[in-house]
Amino acid sequence: MSEARIWAARPSQWVNVLHWTACVLTLGLWLPVAFWNYLVVRCTEYSLSNQRLLLKKGVFSRTEDDVELYRVKDTRLEQPFFLRVVGLGNIVLITSDPLQPTIVVRAVANAPALREQLRTATEARRDRKGVREVDYA
Repeated sequence: MSEARIWAARPSQWVNVLHWTACVLTLGLWLPVAFWNYLVVRCTEYSLSNQRLLLKKGVFSRTEDDVELYRVKDTRLEQPFFLRVVGLGNIVLITSDPLQPTIVVRAVANAPALREQLRTATEARRDRKGVREVDYA
């Protein structure tokens, strides 16, 4: 079965609203900080396929990380008040990947639906690969 993209997005710039507010209140003194944070968010990409979650980030130097879906152990939806007001949320993934035990997909629209898509894709991938999670206490 070939890899097929399910979803792709970038974090919302709403995460930078405090930086832009500080920029306005200080008559532009925060402009370099606000602009840098804009670039950091703009240069972050998320992509979910039927096999893995791919994260790309970096303004000057780029880093691409991926986690195989069968390695996702659990997900958590976080909607801090400010993000919830504007219809955004964070999805936290707990994985068995030694390099990335926790992954946060920040400030994405329709986060509850995305979490469900992620859960469904994870279960399908585990079934296809015959992977079962066993925890030893």
